[in-house]
Amino acid sequence: MGAIKSFIDGLDSSKPEYNEQKELIEALAQLADAKADSFALQIEKYIA
Repeated sequence: MGAIKSFIDGLDSSKPEYNEQKELIEALAQLADAKADSFALQIEKYIA
């Protein structure tokens, strides 16, 4: 998540599309976290 936070901090907040870009990146990060959790559960299920 640190890389994403750094990327968001690097966005140009003076541009009108800043908020939209920030929201899209945050949504993508949430999706990535959910996918990682899903993979972890699948692996645990497969191992058990």
